[in-house]
Parts: sequence; C-alpha cells; structure tokens
Amino acid sequence: SLVNLFKSIKKQTGFTLFYSNQLLDDAERVKFSAAKIRLDDLLTEVLNPKNLSWVYRDNLIILRKKQEPDASRPIVLNAAYLPRAQKAALPITGRVLDQDGKPVAGASVQVVGSDVGTNTDANGEFTLQVTNSNAVLSVTYVGYQKQEVTVGDKTNFVIRLAQESTQLNDVVVVGYGTRKKSDLTGAVASISASNLKERAVVNFGEAIAGQMAGVQVQQITGAPGGEGLSIRVRGTGSITQSSSPLYVVDGYPMEGGAFNLINPSDIESIQVLKDASSTAIYGSRGANGVVIITTKRGKAGTPTVSFNAFAGVQRRSKKIEVMNRDQYVNWFIDGRNQAWLDQPVIPGDPNQTPHSLNDPNTRRQLYPSANSLYMIPDGKTGYKYNFFDPASVATMPDNDWQDMLFRDAPMQ
Repeated sequence: SLVNLFKSIKKQTGFTLFYSNQLLDDAERVKFSAAKIRLDDLLTEVLNPKNLSWVYRDNLIILRKKQEPDASRPIVLNAAYLPRAQKAALPITGRVLDQDGKPVAGASVQVVGSDVGTNTDANGEFTLQVTNSNAVLSVTYVGYQKQEVTVGDKTNFVIRLAQESTQLNDVVVVGYGTRKKSDLTGAVASISASNLKERAVVNFGEAIAGQMAGVQVQQITGAPGGEGLSIRVRGTGSITQSSSPLYVVDGYPMEGGAFNLINPSDIESIQVLKDASSTAIYGSRGANGVVIITTKRGKAGTPTVSFNAFAGVQRRSKKIEVMNRDQYVNWFIDGRNQAWLDQPVIPGDPNQTPHSLNDPNTRRQLYPSANSLYMIPDGKTGYKYNFFDPASVATMPDNDWQDMLFRDAPMQ
C-alpha cells in the first residue's frame, strides 16, 4: 500500500511525506518493479497518475495537487511568492575509519544545520540523503576529533578520524575546584558550551541527552517546560528513595527541578561526577551522582550580541494503524458469518438445515445473543445501515479519530 511505501521511503532516506487525506488514499495499493530507483523517479511514477506534485522542505516531502492554469487568464508571477525550487534528493554513501584504517562503528554522521543524520554500521559504513550539494557532513565519535566534509559533487566518501589528544589538557570542575583531565582518576563526564550550541534544545535535560556515557535522560510525562524529565547517573540506585542526582549551579546546591529554570544558552559547561571518589566532597547527597553546572560570565573585550532561534513542528511519534469504514464493514460481515457457521442448529429453529452465509437475519435472530454474534445490519430488523448496500455504507461515518484529535503543533 501507499502508506507502507511512504514508511519505506522514510526508513531509507529520512524524508517524511506530508499530505492531506483528502488528496490521497494511503491504503491504496501500488505496483512497480525496480531493484534500485531514484527517489524522484519513484515519486513521479506513483504520484503523476494521481495528478499530484511534491516539493522538498528540509526533511519533509510535501504532496499537493497539481495546479492547472486557466488558459483564459494571463499568468503573472511575483517572484516574492514563488515557491522554492524542488531539490532532488542526493544519495550519499561513505565509510568512517580511524587513523589506523579500521572501521569506526557507531560514529554520528550529521548534515550541519539540519536534523538529517545517521550512524555508521559495524563496518563503519553509512548512507543518507541530502538535497544540497553545498551540504556539510559532520562526523563525530567519542575520543576522536570532529571532522567536517563538504558534499560537493561526490557521492562516496572515505572519512578518517584523528584521535582527540587535547582532551587530556581540558580543565573540569571537581567539587569546589578544577583539575586537568590528565590528572583526574575519578569518573567524570563533561560538555562545553560549544557542544551545546550545535543542538536546538529548550532545556537542560535535552542538552545532555545522549551526550554522556552512563547518564540516562527520559521524558516520563508530557508536562511542559521539561518538568517531566528524569535524569539518572549510572542507573537507579534505590527502589523506594529518589535516584535523582545532586545539582550544583555555580557552587550552590539546588533542588532537582530547579535546573529547568536555567537557559541552556547561559551554560558554559556541564560536568557529571559519577563515582564515589568524585562525589565524596558532597557526602550522602552525592550518592546518586553530582551534576555541576557552570554558567557564563562576562569577559573583557568588545561587547557582542548573539541571537539564537529555531522553529519546528511537533507531532505524534507513531500513528496506530486502524481499519477504515470499508475495511471495518468487510471484517464485521466476515466475523458474524463465521460465528453463524460455527453455531449448531438449535431445536427451536423451524429450518433444521445447516447454516449458510445466505441465511437472513429473520433466521439468525432466533438464536441466543444473535444481535451481538450473528446478525448483520441490513437496513431492516432494527438497523439503520445496510452493510450489503454500498450506497448505504457510503453514508456511514468514516472518521480517523487520531487525525481529528492529534494535530501538528508548531514550536519555536
């Protein structure tokens, strides 16, 4: 079906197809045969017969009805209102190696300035789609220097990562002092302001999610403002008591939910103390780990003003596949008929012949629980609709309650 085709496109390319149910019946089946096919060619083959066009918007493919110009009226184009030109999806493949030529598995490959990205497999290989030859790929992995590569005209890349040796000279906050990483024996993870700047986040919890080994961030409720975030350092340490770490902001201990009040843009660095030797100075309060937040301070020099904003759309993560009206009617008829065929003939039935699919409701209603087991709406015998009449079925409601209840929410 079309919906399965669209899911396959999203899985292989990262593009999500956006369309109205009034334009397209995504339950319709399509047929085509090709071992390999370009995305544009596939969309042309599937959508052209339906008089639909498409346009790329970041990681979306927006479907819309083709506009047929009125020949009786002159066409006047205003450049300010012209849509952006469609950009063909460019497949990119590559391999990430270390300085010894060995594959790097699990390296992050991200298109700079977008949310299109992937991870390398066990052989260090990756595949993704870009829509701009000027796109820049950013390759990162723990313990290696970040590598950025411009796509240009190439479609296959071999990217080598150099080991990060300067991290040993970085200064981290431990307790009420600082130490070099090379002199540190405790388990400490850190994030700097430069790492936070590369991510579009709205709260502290999102800033550290997936950035530190042994630090788990979960969204446990849908409460706004990040209040539903749960942060655990090296798992849950207690069944009955709180497992939240201790938060220290510029040297002052704070309650667990207070970090939601901190603007991520005001954070200079984040250190997480994970073992007993690192957290010893805080005593029992640091039993579940310590998160040390250092905020930015004024610096001497020319004043600078920075502005950072982002916009996006929030939507449900998964839509449950349910039957439409026609599928439900067919399923209902099949279920009632099968139950009727499985029911033995009762003595009170004047017709003692075996049950058949053509038996009317007047015979089926003689049996116990017939209304809920055997009878099929026929427009008579108390039923409003006739499941055997397509015209009557067409008047039945056909609402997708998921689409009616859940709407895309703009975020900025």
